[in-house]
Amino acid sequence: SSSAETTYALKAGSSFALERPLTPDSIRHTLKAAYGLIVRERRRYFRYPISVPATASRKGESEVFGRTVNISERGVALSTSAPLMPGTEVTIQFTLTNPQLAITADCKVCWHNDKGQSGLLFLFLPSNLSSELQAWLARRLEEQLPDAVTRRFQL
Repeated sequence: SSSAETTYALKAGSSFALERPLTPDSIRHTLKAAYGLIVRERRRYFRYPISVPATASRKGESEVFGRTVNISERGVALSTSAPLMPGTEVTIQFTLTNPQLAITADCKVCWHNDKGQSGLLFLFLPSNLSSELQAWLARRLEEQLPDAVTRRFQL
């Protein structure tokens, strides 16, 4: 309702605020300014479903073969032939497609379910590979956004 309340909201951690009176133009202007933040936040937790062959290597044990289920900036879900127990550290290898991006990363198994799927958190992913993965995911997210949304906020 006031500039003081807006300042308080922003200091409290809000990314953006809508001020009264609300009009279509003021809402459009605020959302257009916040669009980059919104897309970035969605991509941070964005999990892209993809199924490609993967190999997980555990120290002193045989390799575990499987397929990716999905991937995010922070990790990957796998469906494997042998269970990967939570807490286990593995090195995973797989190649994303379109364009190809070979991933080799040290991971920690965070969860495993009765469907043979495991969630892996990237412990170490070289910075150049991390940047390439972020760009790869950004392209996949943009492909999934409706054209009308993308066009409206690119203007």
